[in-house]
Amino acid sequence: MLSLVLIGLVLVGIGTFLAQAIATGIVGAAATRQRAAASGMYLAAYYLGGLIGTLLTIPAAKLLGRRAMFGIYYLLSGAALLFTFGLDLPPEVRLRMYFLIGLTVFGVFGSFTYYLPELFPTRLRGTGAGFCYNAGRIIASVGPFLVGTVAARGPNSLRSALEALFWVGFVPLVGVLLLAVRLPGRAHPLVIETKGRELA
Repeated sequence: MLSLVLIGLVLVGIGTFLAQAIATGIVGAAATRQRAAASGMYLAAYYLGGLIGTLLTIPAAKLLGRRAMFGIYYLLSGAALLFTFGLDLPPEVRLRMYFLIGLTVFGVFGSFTYYLPELFPTRLRGTGAGFCYNAGRIIASVGPFLVGTVAARGPNSLRSALEALFWVGFVPLVGVLLLAVRLPGRAHPLVIETKGRELA
């Protein structure tokens, strides 16, 4: 069962870091003028949203529980990505939408610092949490290569990148579905509620 939880966490990591890598590449490519200002606006919106989203995970997890908090964040992450990259938005509006992506997609990672250690016994707590937290980053390291591949497509590269990011929006929605999955013969769901549980 733990392996399925790890797979789910890796998928979320891939969705987050791959989306960020592709988005960083397309902001520079999309800006026809004032590229530095466009990149600054993207980064400010994304990281401000991420900071607020990260800080909000603590009261959300305490109040609602971990599973409910993940469900809300994953659902909103999918919506933020699908709306930002699926709608025909002016570039300035799309840049501001990165705040919502940061709030939800980046924000949920704040919960991993306290949720992941709760899943492992004391002797494995640091190793298990560290592996889970960083596995998505390792796999998503292909992101810059994908950005280069998409950019090499020429005049349609921006449209291709936006379409790729739109489809990445379905990854967190898979996470929402995994919240409800129970394996046959198991009493516990794949995503374990750790609120109020005594640590081993």
